[in-house]
Amino acid sequence: MIAALPALVSRLRLKQLCLFNRTRQGLEANDLGHCAIRYARLVHTDLAHLRKEVFGILRGPGGRLPVGAVMGAMPLLWNALEAESASQPGA
Repeated sequence: MIAALPALVSRLRLKQLCLFNRTRQGLEANDLGHCAIRYARLVHTDLAHLRKEVFGILRGPGGRLPVGAVMGAMPLLWNALEAESASQPGA
C-alpha cells in the first residue's frame, strides 16, 4: 500500500471522517475507505508509469508513444513502426 495512506487517514480523522472500522479481526475499510484505497491505487499506478517513463527518457531511447488505429490500418501502422525502430539502432 502507499506510504502516504496513514497521513491521509490521520488528516481525515481530524475532520471526523473515518475510513476504517476497527473490528476483532483488525481494520476493515468502510465505504469512504474503499474509495480512498481505489484512488490510492490509481495514483500509485500513475506514479509507477511516471517513474518508468522518466527513467526511459533519461537513458535516451525512452518515452511513451500511444498509438491508435482501426483494424484495417494495423498492417500499415506495424510496418511504419518497424521501419522507425530499425532506423534507430539501440532504441
